[in-house]
Amino acid sequence: MINVAIVSDIRLYREGVSRILNEVDYIKINGVSSNDKETVDLLTVNSVDLVLIDMRIPDSHSSVASIIENYPDTKIIVIAVPEDDDNYLFCVESGVTGYLSKESSIEELVNAVKTVGDGGTYCSSLITEYIVRCVRNKKCGTKIKDARVNDPGHINNLTQREKQIVKYLAAGMSNKKIAKTLTIELSTVKNHVHNILIKMGVDSRTQVAYMLRDYVYAQKNRSLDLDLQLDHL
Repeated sequence: MINVAIVSDIRLYREGVSRILNEVDYIKINGVSSNDKETVDLLTVNSVDLVLIDMRIPDSHSSVASIIENYPDTKIIVIAVPEDDDNYLFCVESGVTGYLSKESSIEELVNAVKTVGDGGTYCSSLITEYIVRCVRNKKCGTKIKDARVNDPGHINNLTQREKQIVKYLAAGMSNKKIAKTLTIELSTVKNHVHNILIKMGVDSRTQVAYMLRDYVYAQKNRSLDLDLQLDHL
Protein backbone atom coordinates (compact mmCIF):
# COMPACT_ATOMS: atom_id res chain seq x y z
CA MET A 1 0.00 0.00 0.00
CA ILE A 2 1.29 3.46 -0.96
CA ASN A 3 0.16 6.15 1.49
CA VAL A 4 -0.31 9.43 -0.39
CA ALA A 5 -0.92 13.08 0.57
CA ILE A 6 -2.11 15.75 -1.88
CA VAL A 7 -1.10 19.42 -1.74
CA SER A 8 -3.11 21.96 -3.74
CA ASP A 9 -4.92 25.19 -2.94
CA ILE A 10 -7.82 24.21 -5.24
CA ARG A 11 -10.36 22.22 -3.25
CA LEU A 12 -12.04 20.65 -6.29
CA TYR A 13 -8.62 19.50 -7.53
CA ARG A 14 -7.68 17.98 -4.15
CA GLU A 15 -10.99 16.17 -3.75
CA GLY A 16 -11.09 15.03 -7.39
CA VAL A 17 -7.60 13.54 -7.38
CA SER A 18 -8.22 11.99 -3.94
CA ARG A 19 -11.37 10.26 -5.16
CA ILE A 20 -9.63 8.91 -8.27
CA LEU A 21 -6.57 7.59 -6.45
CA ASN A 22 -8.60 6.07 -3.62
CA GLU A 23 -10.20 3.79 -6.18
CA VAL A 24 -6.82 2.19 -6.89
CA ASP A 25 -6.39 -0.83 -4.64
CA TYR A 26 -2.71 -0.19 -3.77
CA ILE A 27 -3.09 3.55 -3.06
CA LYS A 28 -4.49 5.15 0.09
CA ILE A 29 -5.00 8.91 0.51
CA ASN A 30 -3.83 9.78 4.02
CA GLY A 31 -4.57 13.49 3.88
CA VAL A 32 -4.79 16.69 1.84
CA SER A 33 -3.47 20.20 2.42
CA SER A 34 -3.54 23.60 0.75
CA ASN A 35 -0.29 25.22 1.89
CA ASP A 36 3.15 24.63 3.40
CA LYS A 37 2.10 24.82 7.07
CA GLU A 38 -0.80 22.41 6.60
CA THR A 39 1.51 20.02 4.75
CA VAL A 40 4.04 19.91 7.59
CA ASP A 41 1.24 19.42 10.14
CA LEU A 42 -0.25 16.65 7.99
CA LEU A 43 3.04 14.76 7.70
CA THR A 44 3.66 15.11 11.42
CA VAL A 45 0.54 13.16 12.37
CA ASN A 46 0.08 10.85 9.37
CA SER A 47 2.09 8.06 7.78
CA VAL A 48 2.83 9.28 4.25
CA ASP A 49 5.07 7.59 1.69
CA LEU A 50 4.53 10.03 -1.16
CA VAL A 51 3.30 13.60 -1.58
CA LEU A 52 1.68 15.00 -4.73
CA ILE A 53 2.32 18.76 -4.95
CA ASP A 54 0.55 21.14 -7.31
CA MET A 55 3.43 23.49 -8.18
CA ARG A 56 1.00 26.28 -9.14
CA ILE A 57 0.32 27.12 -5.48
CA PRO A 58 2.18 30.22 -4.18
CA ASP A 59 4.35 28.40 -1.61
CA SER A 60 5.01 25.21 -3.60
CA HIS A 61 8.79 25.63 -3.40
CA SER A 62 8.55 26.06 0.35
CA SER A 63 6.47 22.88 0.62
CA VAL A 64 9.03 20.89 -1.36
CA ALA A 65 11.91 22.27 0.72
CA SER A 66 10.10 21.57 4.01
CA ILE A 67 9.40 17.96 3.06
CA ILE A 68 12.97 17.34 1.88
CA GLU A 69 14.39 18.85 5.07
CA ASN A 70 12.04 17.33 7.62
CA TYR A 71 10.92 14.11 5.92
CA PRO A 72 13.80 13.08 3.61
CA ASP A 73 12.42 9.56 3.11
CA THR A 74 9.06 10.85 1.86
CA LYS A 75 8.96 10.85 -1.94
CA ILE A 76 7.59 13.76 -3.97
CA ILE A 77 5.74 13.99 -7.27
CA VAL A 78 5.33 17.54 -8.61
CA ILE A 79 2.47 18.43 -10.93
CA ALA A 80 2.25 21.38 -13.34
CA VAL A 81 5.73 22.77 -12.76
CA PRO A 82 5.96 26.27 -14.30
CA GLU A 83 7.74 25.76 -17.60
CA ASP A 84 11.12 27.39 -17.09
CA ASP A 85 14.57 26.03 -16.34
CA ASP A 86 14.85 27.58 -12.88
CA ASN A 87 11.76 25.75 -11.61
CA TYR A 88 12.93 22.42 -13.01
CA LEU A 89 16.42 23.06 -11.66
CA PHE A 90 14.97 23.60 -8.19
CA CYS A 91 13.00 20.33 -8.34
CA VAL A 92 15.89 18.26 -9.68
CA GLU A 93 18.39 19.57 -7.14
CA SER A 94 15.87 19.16 -4.30
CA GLY A 95 15.57 15.44 -5.03
CA VAL A 96 12.08 15.30 -6.54
CA THR A 97 11.64 11.94 -8.32
CA GLY A 98 8.26 12.33 -10.03
CA TYR A 99 7.22 14.91 -12.63
CA LEU A 100 3.84 15.39 -14.32
CA SER A 101 2.73 18.20 -16.60
CA LYS A 102 -0.68 19.85 -16.38
CA GLU A 103 -1.52 17.91 -19.55
CA SER A 104 -0.83 14.50 -17.95
CA SER A 105 -3.63 11.93 -17.93
CA ILE A 106 -5.15 10.04 -15.02
CA GLU A 107 -3.36 6.92 -16.28
CA GLU A 108 -0.03 8.76 -16.12
CA LEU A 109 -0.82 9.95 -12.59
CA VAL A 110 -1.52 6.42 -11.38
CA ASN A 111 1.60 5.09 -13.12
CA ALA A 112 3.69 7.86 -11.58
CA VAL A 113 2.46 7.07 -8.06
CA LYS A 114 3.19 3.36 -8.57
CA THR A 115 6.65 4.00 -10.05
CA VAL A 116 7.81 6.57 -7.49
CA GLY A 117 6.19 4.66 -4.63
CA ASP A 118 8.26 1.63 -5.64
CA GLY A 119 11.47 3.66 -5.53
CA GLY A 120 11.72 4.68 -9.19
CA THR A 121 11.68 7.97 -11.08
CA TYR A 122 8.82 9.09 -13.31
CA CYS A 123 8.89 11.85 -15.93
CA SER A 124 6.35 12.57 -18.62
CA SER A 125 7.85 13.09 -22.07
CA LEU A 126 7.26 16.86 -21.95
CA ILE A 127 8.98 17.22 -18.60
CA THR A 128 11.91 15.10 -19.79
CA GLU A 129 12.45 17.54 -22.66
CA TYR A 130 12.69 20.47 -20.26
CA ILE A 131 15.07 18.65 -17.91
CA VAL A 132 17.31 17.57 -20.80
CA ARG A 133 17.38 21.16 -22.05
CA CYS A 134 18.27 22.33 -18.56
CA VAL A 135 21.20 19.92 -18.45
CA ARG A 136 22.35 20.97 -21.93
CA ASN A 137 22.35 24.57 -20.79
CA LYS A 138 24.61 23.42 -17.96
CA LYS A 139 22.35 24.98 -15.36
CA CYS A 140 21.77 21.77 -13.48
CA GLY A 141 25.51 21.49 -12.92
CA THR A 142 25.91 24.81 -11.10
CA LYS A 143 25.86 23.53 -7.53
CA ILE A 144 27.62 20.30 -8.49
CA LYS A 145 30.47 22.26 -10.06
CA ASP A 146 30.74 24.36 -6.93
CA ALA A 147 31.06 21.18 -4.90
CA ARG A 148 33.72 19.72 -7.17
CA VAL A 149 36.03 22.68 -6.66
CA ASN A 150 35.88 22.11 -2.93
CA ASP A 151 38.80 20.22 -1.47
CA PRO A 152 37.86 16.50 -1.62
CA GLY A 153 40.25 16.13 1.31
CA HIS A 154 37.31 17.16 3.51
CA ILE A 155 36.52 13.44 3.46
CA ASN A 156 39.49 12.94 5.74
CA ASN A 157 37.67 14.93 8.42
CA LEU A 158 34.87 12.38 8.62
CA THR A 159 34.61 9.76 11.36
CA GLN A 160 34.81 6.10 10.39
CA ARG A 161 31.04 5.75 10.63
CA GLU A 162 30.53 8.86 8.49
CA LYS A 163 32.92 7.49 5.85
CA GLN A 164 30.88 4.31 5.84
CA ILE A 165 27.64 6.24 5.35
CA VAL A 166 29.18 8.41 2.61
CA LYS A 167 29.64 5.31 0.46
CA TYR A 168 25.97 4.46 0.82
CA LEU A 169 24.94 8.04 0.03
CA ALA A 170 27.03 7.91 -3.13
CA ALA A 171 25.28 4.66 -4.05
CA GLY A 172 21.93 6.45 -3.83
CA MET A 173 20.63 4.66 -0.72
CA SER A 174 17.89 6.31 1.35
CA ASN A 175 18.33 7.06 5.05
CA LYS A 176 15.92 4.27 5.89
CA LYS A 177 17.85 1.72 3.85
CA ILE A 178 21.17 2.85 5.34
CA ALA A 179 19.74 2.46 8.85
CA LYS A 180 18.56 -1.07 8.02
CA THR A 181 21.89 -2.01 6.44
CA LEU A 182 23.94 -0.75 9.39
CA THR A 183 21.38 -1.86 12.00
CA ILE A 184 21.16 1.58 13.57
CA GLU A 185 18.32 4.01 14.28
CA LEU A 186 16.97 6.16 11.44
CA SER A 187 17.46 9.27 13.59
CA THR A 188 21.13 8.34 13.99
CA VAL A 189 21.57 8.12 10.24
CA LYS A 190 19.91 11.52 9.78
CA ASN A 191 22.32 13.05 12.29
CA HIS A 192 25.30 11.50 10.51
CA VAL A 193 24.10 12.75 7.12
CA HIS A 194 23.62 16.23 8.53
CA ASN A 195 27.17 16.22 9.93
CA ILE A 196 28.58 14.85 6.66
CA LEU A 197 27.03 17.67 4.62
CA ILE A 198 28.40 20.27 7.02
CA LYS A 199 31.91 18.79 7.12
CA MET A 200 32.07 18.42 3.36
CA GLY A 201 30.70 21.93 2.79
CA VAL A 202 27.82 20.84 0.56
CA ASP A 203 24.03 20.77 0.80
CA SER A 204 22.94 17.72 -1.20
CA ARG A 205 23.62 14.01 -1.58
CA THR A 206 24.48 14.52 -5.23
CA GLN A 207 27.32 16.84 -4.28
CA VAL A 208 28.58 14.25 -1.78
CA ALA A 209 28.73 11.68 -4.56
CA TYR A 210 30.73 13.99 -6.82
CA MET A 211 33.16 14.91 -4.07
CA LEU A 212 33.69 11.24 -3.25
CA ARG A 213 34.41 10.53 -6.89
CA ASP A 214 36.93 13.37 -6.96
CA TYR A 215 38.57 11.98 -3.84
CA VAL A 216 38.96 8.57 -5.42
CA TYR A 217 40.50 10.08 -8.54
CA ALA A 218 42.93 11.99 -6.34
CA GLN A 219 44.45 8.75 -5.07
CA LYS A 220 47.68 7.57 -6.64
CA ASN A 221 46.30 4.40 -8.17
CA ARG A 222 43.10 6.19 -9.32
CA SER A 223 41.11 3.12 -8.31
CA LEU A 224 37.32 3.32 -8.47
CA ASP A 225 37.02 0.80 -5.65
CA LEU A 226 35.39 3.06 -3.07
CA ASP A 227 35.68 0.46 -0.32
CA LEU A 228 39.41 0.12 -0.94
CA GLN A 229 40.01 3.85 -1.03
CA LEU A 230 38.03 4.63 2.12
CA ASP A 231 39.55 1.72 4.01
CA HIS A 232 42.94 3.41 3.57
CA LEU A 233 41.80 6.64 5.21
